[in-house]
Amino acid sequence: MVGDAVSRIRMTDEEIVSTIMESSRYQADKEALIGSAVQQTTSNLAVRFNTIEAQQAVVDGKMETINNVESWFKFNNDGTFDIGKSDSPFSVKLGTEKLQFMKDDKEMAYFQNNTLYNTAAEISNRLKLGNFTITVTDDGDTLVWN
Repeated sequence: MVGDAVSRIRMTDEEIVSTIMESSRYQADKEALIGSAVQQTTSNLAVRFNTIEAQQAVVDGKMETINNVESWFKFNNDGTFDIGKSDSPFSVKLGTEKLQFMKDDKEMAYFQNNTLYNTAAEISNRLKLGNFTITVTDDGDTLVWN
């Protein structure tokens, strides 16, 4: 595996971005580019991790991207913290008063004030409500109330 690393800092009036990337050739015709970036603006601080895989085309010798995945952690000036990944529609937003579960940037469920809010729920084996428990038996056909 042959690799080259590069780092840079870019500063403008609006942001500061620090980037570190390393490329590695792991097969004769395949290359991976792995890196991270920290971006700071007046409204947030974001940390991003990238993995890009490229394969050399047989016909003309160009590198063609075959996979590009980005993961991120983002601190926002409104006190929230986001976690996500480019190859998944799901993300999480954590605030001081609310924990949100997102799908395609739409809220699916959230915790707030000791309560879980969800439009649909599926319970696999057991549900406890106060002193009452509903349990599905091993055969999957019988509900037992306690």
